[in-house]
Amino acid sequence: MKLKRFLLRYFPPGIVLEYQRRNGDVETKSIDLLNLTPETDVEVLINQIVFEEPLISENKKDTLRKMIYKLMEKIDNKDSQRFYLFKILRAHILPLTNCAFNKSGSKFITGSYDRTCRVWDTLSGEELLTLDGHKNVVYAIAFNNPFGDKIVTGSFDKTAKLWDANTGQCIHTLKGHHTEIVCVAFNVQGTHVATGSMDNTAKLWDVETGHQIASLDGHSAEIVSLNFNTDGDKILTGSFDNTAKVWDVRSGRCVHTLAGHRGEISSTQFDFTGDYCITGSIDRTCKLWDVNNGQCMETMRGHSDEVLDVCFNTTGNRLVTASADCTARVYNVMTGACISILIGHEGEISKVQFSPNGYKIITASSDRTCRLWSVETGECLQVLEGHSDEIFSCAFNYEGDTVITGSKDNTCRIWKDNFFTPADEDDQRLGMTGMKTDASELVGLLRAMRGQHSGLKRKSAEWIAMLCAVRLRRDGGWPGVGERVLPLVSHGDCQSRGPEEAQREGPEGACKMHEKGELRSSRMTILELPCFLVRVPTSFDTVSGSEQIMDSWATRACVEHRLTEQNSVVFQVRVANRFDDPFLAG
Repeated sequence: MKLKRFLLRYFPPGIVLEYQRRNGDVETKSIDLLNLTPETDVEVLINQIVFEEPLISENKKDTLRKMIYKLMEKIDNKDSQRFYLFKILRAHILPLTNCAFNKSGSKFITGSYDRTCRVWDTLSGEELLTLDGHKNVVYAIAFNNPFGDKIVTGSFDKTAKLWDANTGQCIHTLKGHHTEIVCVAFNVQGTHVATGSMDNTAKLWDVETGHQIASLDGHSAEIVSLNFNTDGDKILTGSFDNTAKVWDVRSGRCVHTLAGHRGEISSTQFDFTGDYCITGSIDRTCKLWDVNNGQCMETMRGHSDEVLDVCFNTTGNRLVTASADCTARVYNVMTGACISILIGHEGEISKVQFSPNGYKIITASSDRTCRLWSVETGECLQVLEGHSDEIFSCAFNYEGDTVITGSKDNTCRIWKDNFFTPADEDDQRLGMTGMKTDASELVGLLRAMRGQHSGLKRKSAEWIAMLCAVRLRRDGGWPGVGERVLPLVSHGDCQSRGPEEAQREGPEGACKMHEKGELRSSRMTILELPCFLVRVPTSFDTVSGSEQIMDSWATRACVEHRLTEQNSVVFQVRVANRFDDPFLAG
């Protein structure tokens, strides 16, 4: 067996080792770095890892070192992040019920009382698909993460539907419940989907065939919450009968009944190990349970009204509760002690979630706002305002740099972090805070985002690229046609090679681009998004067709522009604020 490569895992922080056996099989092993801080002695940590993993050779230490420093940089920058309004989506004609990201964060979905589920592109805010077919409210939605190629929707029409996330085709309609479906979930393996209903049952379905595998009968009231554990061998259901139940997926048998609450269960969740779970209740408490024996380990008290939502962080050492008393509370899982109280909302909090790195919490409230909080101090870091009615749903993407909020005002809002400097900041700073990578790494980023991780010779890429950052308007929107943009300083292979390319190398010159994408001297027009200006050389043989890439990445107005003798294409900036090595990031 030999070590094939390292993979960087940001949340929870760690490194994944990928080994290859002699027969070609690949195995992975995770090294958790949950206690990593900016003060960690990296050399001591490296020696410890190498001691425990003898297949890591001396020449791999430098790669390991770089990955650890990347993780530390993420941790060190955790407090500077702020979000601005990127786009308001008004496609639904009735209030939203839920929203959810796929694992990569490239897409998200919204469910609505208008009987549809819609699929959106996160980076452009454009609607990709409308999943139409239900005859009543689409109340519960989910991606089959981490794959993200299927979607399940649960409806008040008593059915659930499985959809192809890429084409919008309905694959299966899952029939069997007698009343409304209010919760759905995929297992991590993507082979099963579970549905919970007001008919007091949960049902387990085979994703491939759409056939019912088991009916989980035993609750005496409506099931309002359900989750798979990470291994996919157990399901947790929460019910208005004041109990939660743990079920064995293979047999459909109830393993444990978690009894102890004095009011209806509102929400449930497994921790990432699957050994523990939490339940929130109308009785104003949250309980921590041992999944293996069904015993209650801790009861978290303190709320003066109903607990409406509960959530573990990614490491399982903290949990947060959201309540109708207008507050959220953060607890230490091991001791049950309340660490901080999140005070500031003027209405009940219906949804709460940790950021992927675990340092922040987002809450959604009936006061029409979402708030971002510090986990350890309870300080309100930012208020996301703008919705005109109650906010029912909110979610972070996997990177933690994008937030979506869904409201009763029929809209969904996309919020992005502050990589781009706000409009009242100095132009000079905007121009100089940018590109810290060479052309081949930009190409690697673009290719990796299209799923082409393998086969790319990063250092041999003879691409010419320049990254342009935009100066945001005060309202947080993108600039219109002809508005000023500032090119960032070029590095490495990123050099101007002709009069048809933008030749500015610093913030002193504004660039514009023609609407159709034809380059005219050093003038170009920005369309919707900040752009990459990329020259596509004919000798670059690892790219399978320039036109295919252009169709995938060009802005809508530039898709019509065919390659001319200039060989120039304009690409949307997809993750301009992330320069992580796509071949290391897991």
